[in-house]
Amino acid sequence: MSKATPPAGVSLSVIVPCFNAAATLGACLGALLEHSRVPADEVIVVDNASQDRSVAVASRPGVELITAETNAGPGVARNLSAAHAGGEVLVFVDADVAVAPGLVRHFAEDADCAAVIGSYDSEPEARNPVSEYRNLLHYYVHQQAPEQALHFWTGLGAVRKSIFDAVGGFDVAEFNRAIEDVELGYRLRDAGYRIRLDRAVQGKHLKRWTFDSMARTDLFLRAIPWTRLILTRTEMPTDFSLGWGQRVSVIMAWLLPSALLVVLPALGLFVGVNLGFFRFLYVQWGWARALATLPLHWFYHFNSGLGFILGVIGFGWRGVKARLQGG
Repeated sequence: MSKATPPAGVSLSVIVPCFNAAATLGACLGALLEHSRVPADEVIVVDNASQDRSVAVASRPGVELITAETNAGPGVARNLSAAHAGGEVLVFVDADVAVAPGLVRHFAEDADCAAVIGSYDSEPEARNPVSEYRNLLHYYVHQQAPEQALHFWTGLGAVRKSIFDAVGGFDVAEFNRAIEDVELGYRLRDAGYRIRLDRAVQGKHLKRWTFDSMARTDLFLRAIPWTRLILTRTEMPTDFSLGWGQRVSVIMAWLLPSALLVVLPALGLFVGVNLGFFRFLYVQWGWARALATLPLHWFYHFNSGLGFILGVIGFGWRGVKARLQGG
């Protein structure tokens, strides 16, 4: 593939944090270094004290490697790389995503563009049912979301370094290890900056999901901390997976097993609210496989509801403790 030069006047620093990512890091770096039509000025890998071969995989020409003695969390790792980076635009890519950073053109075309995020593509690497469902759900949600996003995404996202520094980078305390990119996006919006979603810029997700990893990630690294963030800000966003359709889906997912009399109406409403997603899966796979994902989709929303409940309880308990200690 022929190389192209970065957009005029825009220098790029690609940042890839990793922890035990040897299985996917090679493909991630290969996409950036060998197949990208927009080459970066520098590619920085920060290793979070991996115990596998991640350091060896990252030790290749064209990669600047930073190694941490302890795993201090992805927020800390990304801030460390950002402080070291010399590019005008910071491009964050997860170690399990193979992508070319085509989203940087927006920074050359629009002087007011502060940040841009992309999407996974519709052809995930792993072909087991849970991986296909989970990655296609992410793709579908991003493809249906508004162009003006409310939060940032580090799976494939870019931000001007001057603006990143101005808002203080990623949180290194409460949200350092979960949804640190979402929290950064909220602060960017609070400061008056725009985050653009470019649906055409897509990366292949290399992660292999299992039911267990999906359940744990969505509960402990998504729903609970995201609920805590929402309650802290006292506002409910409406984009991506927090739209009204998703909220109704969570309610129906909890009603389905509650009583026999409401099972069929709740099931019908659940399918109806998510008909666009199931129609998308039908185009990809046909109706049989699309409907076979119904239990997974139900569990995803049920698990999200559980995370919201636990997040509310935890947030309330922390408030009670603070009052007791203050008294």
